[in-house]
Amino acid sequence: MSEPIITFDKVNKWYGNSFHVLRDIDLSVAKGERIVVCGPSGSGKSTLIRCINRLEEHQQGHLTVDGVELTDDVKVIDDVRKKVGMVFQQFNLFPHLTVLENVALAPRKLKRLDADAARELGLQLLDRVGLKHKADVRPATLSGGQQQRVAIARALAMSPQVMFFDEATSALDPELVKGILALISELGADGMTMVVVTHEMGFARSAADSVVFMDGGRVIETGTPEQIFESAETQRLRQFLAQVV
Repeated sequence: MSEPIITFDKVNKWYGNSFHVLRDIDLSVAKGERIVVCGPSGSGKSTLIRCINRLEEHQQGHLTVDGVELTDDVKVIDDVRKKVGMVFQQFNLFPHLTVLENVALAPRKLKRLDADAARELGLQLLDRVGLKHKADVRPATLSGGQQQRVAIARALAMSPQVMFFDEATSALDPELVKGILALISELGADGMTMVVVTHEMGFARSAADSVVFMDGGRVIETGTPEQIFESAETQRLRQFLAQVV
């Protein structure tokens, strides 16, 4: 695997003075690697990836993205955010814009693409997620799965070096989950570096290069899907898998 694009070195985070949500996190993500982060609710999974684009701020340790350490420097934070794309549980699409306008907005505003170039890019990305035929409709007319596909296209529009998916299927009806997971798998197969927080263990087993198991704000175990699912080393991971697999 190539050199790390993301490195956590003894990263700690508290909420207030008492809730220690991330504890001595040591973790690296290589370019092109597909990592799934799993664990029980409240284990720190979402906080972990939200720290990478500074939606959350860590208080101790070192967090480096593409060779740049994250600090309070606004320019550093802006530079890092341009390198990462994030897809959340909620789609957060602008209801007053068309699907295409939602995807093309960031390239126009942040990359300074002209209207025609942004439109062409938007159509290419909508085609990639299977929604080019919905370019001119409003998000409210789409299903939840379709809206999440638009959100993925929007994140890809900034040509990110890394994509984060934070429980991207948990707000969807069960029959829509499979299609979104297949799309995420396709992006990974194309070489996109990805960190995916999910409860979908089948996806972790089939699509990940590495699986990270968290509990109580700590990384408990890291390994290949085969190691995690077939040869768990800790009792805590075995307990977790017995409940979810």
